[in-house]
Amino acid sequence: MNKPSKPNPDKPWCHRCLDHTPYYKKITWWPSDPGSPGTGRSRTDWLCKVCDKDVRIPSKELGHMRLVNITLLIFSIIIAGVYYYLDRYLEEDRESVLFFSRIFIGIFFSIMLWAYCSALLFKRRWNRWAENHKIKE
Repeated sequence: MNKPSKPNPDKPWCHRCLDHTPYYKKITWWPSDPGSPGTGRSRTDWLCKVCDKDVRIPSKELGHMRLVNITLLIFSIIIAGVYYYLDRYLEEDRESVLFFSRIFIGIFFSIMLWAYCSALLFKRRWNRWAENHKIKE
């Protein structure tokens, strides 16, 4: 794009091109059962027409970050309760149960940390771009 757009937090924005670029809708479909047509799962992605990467709406990213924070808080409280129960009442196979639960917790927290950092990086790029492209009136 030749001329950068005016920042609009409610309009999709490409964090690779650093602009409000044209975008298109891509639907990916996975059939759940090959024998039965019409059943399955789908995912809708909005992609930039310039770089073919995802576009996001900046005003909705804050909601995603809050959702990740709430999920981490709830999961941490549940894990603390489960660990308290396992430490207090489990006698047999205690070490193996705690070992495998730590692996599960590590994987879960890694995924949540990746999602949070991705949203945070997007928000930081958007804020920097929006500050540099404000229309001076």
